[in-house]
Amino acid sequence: MLYIRHLLICNRFIVIMIILVYTLCKFNYGIVYNLTEVFRAIYILKKVNDSYIFFQLALNARNRPTIS
Repeated sequence: MLYIRHLLICNRFIVIMIILVYTLCKFNYGIVYNLTEVFRAIYILKKVNDSYIFFQLALNARNRPTIS
């Protein structure tokens, strides 16, 4: 449940970032360069997000009590 909430927060952050960079691009001339930067940042965020989810799942699996 925690990692789902984290995912939603990250997605909201990505949307806000896209809007911010879009408004910046409207006033800038290097639009293509800015967009590539945005997509790189989104990709990095997504990788961090995925690794965070796997880390949480591994922690949950490790902390689960074993039935003997």
